[in-house]
Amino acid sequence: MRLPRPGPGVAIFVITWAIFIVSPVRVLTDSRYAALIGPALWRHGSLALDPWFPDRGELPYQVEAVGGHVYPWYPIGGPVLATPFVWLLAHLGLSAAGADGAYNERGDMIVQAVLAATAMAVLAVIVFKTALAVLPPRWSGVVALGSVLGTQVWSNSSRVLWGDTFLVLILGIAIWRMVLHEKGTRRLSPPLLATLLAWAYFARPTASIAIAAITLYVVLHQRRWVLRFVATGAAWLALFVVVSRLTFGTWLPSYYRMSTFGVRGFGGALLALWVSPSRGQLIFVPVTAFVAYLVVRYRRSLPLSRLVMTGLIAIAGHVVVVAAFDAWHGGHCYGPRLLTPLVPWLALLGVLGLSAAREQRAARLPVELGVGAALLTCSVLVQARGAWARETWNWNVTPDNVVLHPERVWSWRDAQPVAGLFRSPLPRTVPLYPVGGKLDFGSASAEPYLVSGWSGGEGAFRWTDGRAAELAFALQTVEPLLLEMQVQPFLPPRRVREQPVKIDLNGTVLETVRLTHPGPTTVAVRLPAPALKRENRLRLELPNAAFAAPFGLGSDSRQLGIAVHWLRLRREE
Repeated sequence: MRLPRPGPGVAIFVITWAIFIVSPVRVLTDSRYAALIGPALWRHGSLALDPWFPDRGELPYQVEAVGGHVYPWYPIGGPVLATPFVWLLAHLGLSAAGADGAYNERGDMIVQAVLAATAMAVLAVIVFKTALAVLPPRWSGVVALGSVLGTQVWSNSSRVLWGDTFLVLILGIAIWRMVLHEKGTRRLSPPLLATLLAWAYFARPTASIAIAAITLYVVLHQRRWVLRFVATGAAWLALFVVVSRLTFGTWLPSYYRMSTFGVRGFGGALLALWVSPSRGQLIFVPVTAFVAYLVVRYRRSLPLSRLVMTGLIAIAGHVVVVAAFDAWHGGHCYGPRLLTPLVPWLALLGVLGLSAAREQRAARLPVELGVGAALLTCSVLVQARGAWARETWNWNVTPDNVVLHPERVWSWRDAQPVAGLFRSPLPRTVPLYPVGGKLDFGSASAEPYLVSGWSGGEGAFRWTDGRAAELAFALQTVEPLLLEMQVQPFLPPRRVREQPVKIDLNGTVLETVRLTHPGPTTVAVRLPAPALKRENRLRLELPNAAFAAPFGLGSDSRQLGIAVHWLRLRREE
């Protein structure tokens, strides 16, 4: 008996899940401890994370102390929905709650990586099914793959369990069911739609914009639904308020009561969200321009016009709200992370635009599709860098923290998508190096000289982080010098046998040192006078740098090359 061949939906799920899980750049920031909510619920019947925070002195920003207990500060809707899957993984030996009762950072990372990859692979299948309602299977497959590999889904939502990971999946399901209803192939239950939107809000309060747009659709076009839709939504909201009151002592959790919005800087933020080199939607997802073109070009023949208007309202409203947010840049992330909820709507508009273009059979269609394919390819390449190149993550903190210096998003010389591909800009002030002195890299004294590609000091040494590390130094007098460094290569068994280090001074390659022994080694390289300047850049290229844990699935998310113990520049004797 032959087993049935898996359908295209299964193939799309497997392909995208595999790509997501092997993409190594993933860091626990806002979502840290999210995988503890499930164990707290099934072990203690509470959202309190007390067992994992016995010391209440200095709590991390991801949690808060309320009434003598420790609770998650970020929205709990997504982690609550994920609880059955977290329970399943725990029974397979993967959990953020260690066997000793302590928090297990490695387990947290693996659980979040597996669930995020799974959720976003499901989203790809949902987009595929949505597209099938109006497009042929091959076209639908391209749209589905493009929607997750050419957008923030790959570089952000599939990495760990951001709030938007759950939000985009829920919105994708809601849009799919609305499309089927509009096509007349499957009736949509108003209570189901209201339930999806309620949980979208529980996962991320910015879902309010999509909720408003879909509610307007219901009021204008599905009036017979209104009573059941509103009643179901009100019931879920009442339950949410009661849980919040009983848990946090307030009608809404702290995260939902933030007042960090304003009109100051709104125009600049709005522009940056579209075209800035390090946070612009059109830079990171250039296929957005093709979707906009399709909507405008074929506006008179777009199918499901009622959903087109709903999508446009949701997109415009969401961008406006994010631009009014003080932290519109999204903090430490890759690209316009806060615009991730646009993905399901852009996928819908792209599907409807392609359907209209096929129906029109215009003479310029091959050219249009060629341009669209080129823009989609660019989108995938840009997103791939965020998922694979550790330097794009390090960009958030080097040379300056983007949270403290959001003006960095406008620098084309320092654009995040190309971080690591070119030399980083030198700092405004290059520190003077005292020739003959030893620079201890494990101490804070080394930090003024570090430009990019370095981890934090660890007492006696400091690791490089990424495939290149740079430092800058100024000299009182330009003269021949000898560079000495004590270094230790990262040589994980069965993964890296040799750690070559190409030493580049001001664009001149001086030497390539090959490190094959795991212990500390002293390296000496001559720096000739013609290669030196008053202000100098020393670049160490590390093509064999490897992630501390395979595929980034561990507590250490760095890409390690060499640990530098000390460095000295001295005159040759």
